[in-house]
Amino acid sequence: MFRYYRALIELGIKVDIIPKTSELSKYKLVIAPTLFMVNTHIRNELSYYVENGGVLILGVRSGFKTDTNIVTELPLPGELRSLVGSGIVDWHALIPQVNYNFTSHIPNLEGSASLWAEALEPEESEVGVQYREGPFVGMAALTSRVLGSGKVYYVGWYPQLSQANAFLSHIVSELGIQTKPELPESVIYIHRGPFNIFLNFREDDVCFKADGHQIKIPARGVFINQDKL
Repeated sequence: MFRYYRALIELGIKVDIIPKTSELSKYKLVIAPTLFMVNTHIRNELSYYVENGGVLILGVRSGFKTDTNIVTELPLPGELRSLVGSGIVDWHALIPQVNYNFTSHIPNLEGSASLWAEALEPEESEVGVQYREGPFVGMAALTSRVLGSGKVYYVGWYPQLSQANAFLSHIVSELGIQTKPELPESVIYIHRGPFNIFLNFREDDVCFKADGHQIKIPARGVFINQDKL
């Protein structure tokens, strides 16, 4: 969850962390990195959200258990299978020295799967990322499905920060969500109400331009303005 959160913050996008029972209609994008316990009601709410224009990202081990913490008897991803449009046919943890390289159709999303890998079998979905080595070679690592006027993605590994950045950059671009220009390392941007807030986590001063504005932030400092950037 933190990697997705950090990637969105680095893109300058405000993030809310909410319980799975929350009303979702006001959000263009909802991310559930590991929606482990699911029941029919949650599945239906997510389906309604996607069908009405929402974009949903699900991650590994989603739908693995019922809401009573019992491993589901349904084919994985359990209650979510009809929503995802893909089945999980195999999965396992990866030791630190083992990674599965993949081929991606998503711009700048590259590298390999680490920590955990799931092999997906598309049913009513399209393949976005495909394993090109290891026991899952040729199988899908990420799928997407258009449902109603929305879309649902299933990501079959724990993405590294650079992968989360690339993936989310692609999605928010498709959604027309405005992002901030690339910032220096260790500088993040937050928008709250009328305020633009830049935080410098470096041990030295930093100077940069953002949409034509010259900004200087002292070491471990904050820059705030109300100008449109």
